[in-house]
Amino acid sequence: MQVRKQLRKLIKDRIVNKTAVADRININPAFFSNPYPYLEVSTPDDNSELISNSIRSTGHSLKVVIDVLATAEKEDIYDKLDDIASDIEALIEQDETFGKTVSEFLLTKTETGKNEDGDTTLGFLRLTYECEYEKQKTPKADPNLPILKGYKTEGGAYAQ
Repeated sequence: MQVRKQLRKLIKDRIVNKTAVADRININPAFFSNPYPYLEVSTPDDNSELISNSIRSTGHSLKVVIDVLATAEKEDIYDKLDDIASDIEALIEQDETFGKTVSEFLLTKTETGKNEDGDTTLGFLRLTYECEYEKQKTPKADPNLPILKGYKTEGGAYAQ
């Protein structure tokens, strides 16, 4: 399974139904009459660089974004967002490598905002994490290479 997909699933599994602020955090709001709080996990950026050409190993720096929408009374929305952020951060800190899926998982930015509509306020929380992982590619055999066509001679060289 692709590391990005695996990590998104691991994060959702760790967070959903485990926050003290809400009975549930929904990952699909279409199924609920009150879809808040709502959670979305995305991996918008995955940068890589070659670590070792001999084993075709690449190091990846992955951005992981956790977005949450929640409702509350106008004066309580930032407190509620901070409580949700604390819960999510504590859950992630339980195992920051997600079972050694990544080597580092660091919170780099927290953003909050709100939109008021009557007595209800919709709050927005975004937690941005950076993580690193390594991926090794298995070289594919090329049937056109002479080495694969030939046989080993007594001197150790390959013949055509």
